[in-house]
Amino acid sequence: MKVLVATERGQGTKPDDYSWTTEGELVRLDDCPDRYCRCTGFAGVESRRVTSTALVVERKDLTPELLVGIFERSWVAGGWGEYLHADEIRELAEEDVLTLLCHLEDLEPGTVVGRTGWCGGVEVRLAA
Repeated sequence: MKVLVATERGQGTKPDDYSWTTEGELVRLDDCPDRYCRCTGFAGVESRRVTSTALVVERKDLTPELLVGIFERSWVAGGWGEYLHADEIRELAEEDVLTLLCHLEDLEPGTVVGRTGWCGGVEVRLAA
């Protein structure tokens, strides 16, 4: 299955690029559930740090169900378990995976993508 991993490739193509993740770690789309927050990017599932660029890779060891579990644990490890019920976190993780799969459907492994913008107004762009 196609997923995204953190990458330094493509950094600096936009003035608001940033990268604090660990190179190669799985990332999820980082749309903060707090409607007043302005965070957007890709969140590292282990480091819980963010980057504006990610690399499309093929991971045969993952399924959508496994990815939901990974994302769910990432939300909890990030402290959201204190604020959201387990069912809400599961729903966020499921939405993360569905959204990710939609964005990756037409992208080939090796493609670098980037994100800019605020929650609700996010653009997925090729970072080159």
